[in-house]
Parts: sequence; structure tokens; C-alpha cells
Amino acid sequence: EDVEGRLAKLKEEADNLSKKVGLNTQQAEAKIKAVVEASKEAEALAQSASEFLRNNHAMMKLAPTVKVDGEQGMAKDTRQVLSAFLQRIALCKREAGAAVEKSAKVKFTLLTRAKAQTQVEEIEALFKRYDKDLDGMLSKRELTAFAQSEYKFSIPEATLDLIWEHYTEYSPKFNDTGVPPSGFGLAKCALGVARELQRDVKRRKEAEVRKQRFNEAKAQLLEKIKTVAESITEADQ
Repeated sequence: EDVEGRLAKLKEEADNLSKKVGLNTQQAEAKIKAVVEASKEAEALAQSASEFLRNNHAMMKLAPTVKVDGEQGMAKDTRQVLSAFLQRIALCKREAGAAVEKSAKVKFTLLTRAKAQTQVEEIEALFKRYDKDLDGMLSKRELTAFAQSEYKFSIPEATLDLIWEHYTEYSPKFNDTGVPPSGFGLAKCALGVARELQRDVKRRKEAEVRKQRFNEAKAQLLEKIKTVAESITEADQ
């Protein structure tokens, strides 16, 4: 009965596992771990009961017939009782295994959902860190400080204008316009694009410098070859 009680709780936890929302990665892993550990405990108890019956089977067969509650006091042969116990234990093992299998199937979905939740929490924490005036928005000064501190990046004026055109809201309470939490992720993407464009310009300039140096080295080498060839010609004459 103890095994069956724990198994019922395990099945309930496994069923609820796929319905969990709002968990971050750490919380999701803790829930999954709890279900797995509970299943192992239920399986261990079932195995212990099974071994007890197997080790004491001979002695228990010699026990007198028993009366089972709920069956109008009808006597049952001990072998029938043992058989019923073994069936219940086997069922417990199967259901414990099924609960673990179900938990494994929802693990990926739960962790994916939890990872997304963790990212949301991290973005919210990052937003609050730079919302110095606590107005629920990032001003141009605060967004510039964010980009400089997090990426060592000075935002071009054109990028700021783009962000303020598409990803900001007006706050009547503070009579100001800024980037709200809902637009912060998109603003970060715009900054990422601007950073990549800036890096691309830098890469092109570096490539042009390398190409120029190569051409200069090539010209010097050709000049040396020409000088050597002229010297050989003069020597032959």
C-alpha cells in the first residue's frame, strides 16, 4: 500500500510536469529530478516487496487461508493472496517505469520552455539594471549607457533614430518617450545589427589595407627580380 500510495503521487507529479509554466531552467531541472528520484524510490520499494515475497514464498504458502475485506468475508487461499500481491507489485513497477518514460518525453519541452523563461528573466533584470530613473523605460542616455557598458559600443545616431521610430512608447505619466520592456529585445537586435555593420566596415578596411600591403610587397619583389635579371644580362655580355 505504501508503494501504491507513492506511485499515485508519482503519477500525479509526472502528469503535472508537462503543465508547468513560468519555470526557469533551474526550477525545471529540480522538478524533473524530483520525479526521477520519486520513481526510483517507488521502484526500489516495489523491488523490496517482490524480493520479500520471493524469499518467504515457501513459508507463506503454509499460512492458513485468510479472509479478505470487501469480499463478503469469503475465505481465500494463501496462494491466491500471494498471486494478487505479485500482480500488484508488477503493476507498480510498470507504472513507475511509465511515469519515468513520460517524464523523459516532456523533459525536452519543459527545459526548452524553462530556458525561454530564464532568458526572459535575464532580459528583465538587464532592463531594470539600466533603468536608473525607474520610469519603466530606457531613455537615449540609458540605452547608450547600456550599449557602452555591455558591448563597448557607441550607438550611431542613425541607429538611435531607428530605435526611437519603431521600438519606443510615450509615457503620459512621465511625459517622455523611451524603450519599454516589450521593445527592449527588438532594440537589442537593432544594436546587434549596427554592431555587425560596424564590424563589417572595419573588416573591409582591414582587407583593403592587407591588399595594399600585398600589392606593395609584390611590386617590391618584382623590382628586385627585374634588377637581378638585368644584372645577369650585363654579366653575360
